[in-house]
Amino acid sequence: MAVTDRRGTMHAVIAYRIADDLRFARSLRVGEILMGRLPGGTLPRAILACAGRLADELGSASVQIDVLEDALAPGDR
Repeated sequence: MAVTDRRGTMHAVIAYRIADDLRFARSLRVGEILMGRLPGGTLPRAILACAGRLADELGSASVQIDVLEDALAPGDR
């Protein structure tokens, strides 16, 4: 999935899969995120919003995002 702005510029690419989870039945699992840098928290919030919408579309009850802690900038945590 790609995160783009209104002009069609791509700012992030997200790899995901649907997994069965014992607690939530279906779970959207985001395993890789490749994103550019923008000032502020706009891009991380946009990624979270896109993941939430995708989970709704796919009928997932939960979203799990797996990233290495040192891969995040301090403001993105």
